[in-house]
Amino acid sequence: MKYIELTRGQRAIVDDEDYEFLMQWKWSVNIAKTRSGKICYAVRQMRHETLKNKRGFKKQIYIAMHRVIMKAPKGRHVDHINGNRLDNRKCNLRLCSNAENIRNQRRKPTVTSPYKGVHAVSHPYKKYKDGEDKWGYYAIIAYNGKKIQLGWFHNPKRAAETYDQIASIVHGEFACLNFPQ
Repeated sequence: MKYIELTRGQRAIVDDEDYEFLMQWKWSVNIAKTRSGKICYAVRQMRHETLKNKRGFKKQIYIAMHRVIMKAPKGRHVDHINGNRLDNRKCNLRLCSNAENIRNQRRKPTVTSPYKGVHAVSHPYKKYKDGEDKWGYYAIIAYNGKKIQLGWFHNPKRAAETYDQIASIVHGEFACLNFPQ
């Protein structure tokens, strides 16, 4: 395992066998802001030979380190198994489809629940004696482009455990669990 220094004080982790090959280029960190926070990737810049911008100059493109290491063909994605996008060791990378890559995404931060696949909502029909809404949690999972509600729970942890059980069956090795074994 070796480290490749990137810009902005970041470092990428690579296997010893890939280190020399990757060092022929200058690598930088690409930080993208998303709803779930900042995402960092190791990339290199290159001027494309055939693509031109409006002024006729060669267009600049970014090539991701993980795609170079895995020799990813067009149309395939590279998934970082442990979720660390700067960990580019082959044991942490796998080729996958877009759907499989989405299944392995971490929980998006929400106000309602600390768990992936769990949402807090007010029960529409039940009220406490003082008239306040009764809150509960439902577990939901996406499968084949459809959202499937897994049940209504009084405890968010129980809802998360139910999500984990179904996710491990439905998503298999790409399941991103709340409570990994």
